[in-house]
Amino acid sequence: MKKAIWREIYKLNHRKSTWWSIAVMAVFMIVIGVMMGRSYGRLLVMSTFDAGQIIMLILVVIGSIMFTDEFQNNTILPLIYRAPSKTVVFFAKYLTLLIYNVFLHLIAIGLTMLFNISSLICNPVSLTKVYQYHQPLVVNMLLTALIDIILTAMMIGVICTIACLFKSSLVSIATNAIIVLVGGGFSANFMEVGGGFAKIMRWNPLNMTYLTPQYYNYASYHGVSMLSTNQLMMGTIVYMIIFAWLGWLTFSKKRI
Repeated sequence: MKKAIWREIYKLNHRKSTWWSIAVMAVFMIVIGVMMGRSYGRLLVMSTFDAGQIIMLILVVIGSIMFTDEFQNNTILPLIYRAPSKTVVFFAKYLTLLIYNVFLHLIAIGLTMLFNISSLICNPVSLTKVYQYHQPLVVNMLLTALIDIILTAMMIGVICTIACLFKSSLVSIATNAIIVLVGGGFSANFMEVGGGFAKIMRWNPLNMTYLTPQYYNYASYHGVSMLSTNQLMMGTIVYMIIFAWLGWLTFSKKRI
């Protein structure tokens, strides 16, 4: 497994999109900062300039390509022949995406610190002053990043599952992007018309995408998700396991 993971990391490292994505994320964070204005410094820092949104889309592109390119170029066959099993091949890719996910969040934290110090986008704020949940702002920021890593880990399972269903990277990227961009809104509308079933429907996987924004903006999102932050966290972890298993199942059953 270790050898397979290093092979996937090597391939990921040599993709230009892996590194261009960081520039795209930086531009996105700057745009968010400019749009929100200089007076929202503490919220911008806590949410790492809403980097979680673009990180999810980056993972959609990178994750979809990581799987579909292997099928399109027929390079999946040598991988499977060299590996002990299909399980090793799948989870090497899955774990590599998780590592890349953590890496992107660390970069987002670093950029947030830089933007806060430079005062080019927002007014500098003290990281040691108490902000939300009776915690220093720096703790708020780190916990938000950790929570978003868990949420995006769930989405990685979704990305892998859908990528294994299609041979076309464009179809896979489009399908995953739609889920990321409109999934939460669809879930909210779905529950709104659900009437008495809303208490059951609120546990649907699309509703879990509100986990991160609800953590740093509870008042705005609690009424939409109809779940507490702890409930969203619990649901996200459960679905993370389920979608990882579905991705493995889809990959292992796919005809090569």
